Amino acid sequence: MKSDDSEKTLVDTTDLHLRTYAKGELSNADKAGDPVALPLHAIQAVNEAREETSRQARVAEETGGEVEAARLRTESLQLQAAEEAASLAKEGLRELARQRFVQVLSDTANVHILQLAYEFFYQTGDSSSASDVLERQVALSDPDRKSPDTAAAYSNLGFLYRNQGDLDRAEEMCRKALAISEAVGCKEGMARQCGNLGILYKNLGDLDRAEEMYRKSIAINEELGRKEGLAKQYGNLGILYKTRGDIDRAEEMYRKALAINAALGRKEGLAKHYDNLGILYMTKGDIDMGEKVYQKALAINAALGHKENMASDYGNLGILYKTRGDIDRAEEMYQKSLELFKTLHSPHSEVVNRLLVNLQKGL
Repeated sequence: MKSDDSEKTLVDTTDLHLRTYAKGELSNADKAGDPVALPLHAIQAVNEAREETSRQARVAEETGGEVEAARLRTESLQLQAAEEAASLAKEGLRELARQRFVQVLSDTANVHILQLAYEFFYQTGDSSSASDVLERQVALSDPDRKSPDTAAAYSNLGFLYRNQGDLDRAEEMCRKALAISEAVGCKEGMARQCGNLGILYKNLGDLDRAEEMYRKSIAINEELGRKEGLAKQYGNLGILYKTRGDIDRAEEMYRKALAINAALGRKEGLAKHYDNLGILYMTKGDIDMGEKVYQKALAINAALGHKENMASDYGNLGILYKTRGDIDRAEEMYQKSLELFKTLHSPHSEVVNRLLVNLQKGL
């Protein structure tokens, strides 16, 4: 595709989408649904790349490099289109966002666009497209060349394979990412991969190796002063200790993660670890404390608009009230949980429905 044609296509498509949206003429598939909030760091990377590419295009024009200037203008428009796709996703216009990403991916080799597209496909449940984007990212960055971009692609592939239950391939990808991070001296990448391997070994039931990886990640994060990374690994250790039955150490780790998230103002992290503590207190039989932290988690998730997490919180509270013998409140919580999960078309609705039916039968 010629650069001028690429520019015209992108501009025309963007203009058409904006005019159609403004006139309210979207098809049913393009009506607003639940928003998809892509990671801010991925969006910022695209934004910064667009600004830098635009600057380079101006320099090329001034120095007479017309061919290079045209190429850079096209890439700038592609980056702009990716930003627009992220905005559409945030508005809940998933199909329009998907179309924009597919269009841009057909003619780009920009790693920032690929990363943002991966995040979109992953969050919308399209694991096949997400995997295709990552495989392409690895190929473009040259698998034999050790670079942070290649390591990131391998890391994300490991994450996908882990979620698909292919733990052997997941470990292979994580090991490749770790090796590259070590080779290029990227300690942040090393910390991340040690944590990912810890999760993998925990899922395999090898708790000792999992703890070793988590501890390595914590040591590197401490060296780098990465508070968010520390909170994540303390949370992982809490889950590990709970699995071992070491409830006191699990609570200690959750409390450490909670304190860091509170200091950083990370509400999502706070909600997550309040939920973890709720499960822990229920295991200990401390129903009152369990209720207290579940309600805190629910309040945060409601404020953030995280419906799936709210549904889980309502379900957890339903179990808690049933345990306490408060059947009416248990039924109320199950109903709220079921309603939200159904709205989200979540398979968890079947689980909550069974809990509700059993409760109504007195089981």
